[in-house]
Amino acid sequence: WQSMIIEANERLDNSEELSFGYAIMDINADGVKELLFYREDNVLLAIFTIKDEKAYLLSTFWPKHSGVILSSGDILITSSGGAQDFEYTIYEIDILEDSGLQEKLTFGCSEGKYFKWTDSCYTEIRFNDVTELIQIYSDIIVLPNSRTGGSSLS
Repeated sequence: WQSMIIEANERLDNSEELSFGYAIMDINADGVKELLFYREDNVLLAIFTIKDEKAYLLSTFWPKHSGVILSSGDILITSSGGAQDFEYTIYEIDILEDSGLQEKLTFGCSEGKYFKWTDSCYTEIRFNDVTELIQIYSDIIVLPNSRTGGSSLS
């Protein structure tokens, strides 16, 4: 939460208008609505769901660890460890998992080597493969305009 508070303060200091919003929506069509806090550019700040009839924090985000909702209902989290090191990880919501998220695919670059990690299998790939995967997972859900306040979507 500390990262979210710092970012919120920085954005409010640099902006004449509030640039955050929230939405309540069933991301993955499982019948359970999630609560999303996000920036106006659709980048997530936090996601909550319901687990054992209580609010359950799935993830929080910060500048080098950001997330968006894909049209598939999955969550794409991008992480950066520096100029050469980056990861894209696709998660699905799975409240049976301890974290509430089930990793489906990770790809990126570490120490100059491009990779894909899926089903406990690490594979070295080419830069063009990474570019292709980024294109495949680029269809994000556009969240309601944060300047209009919250929205409850079905």
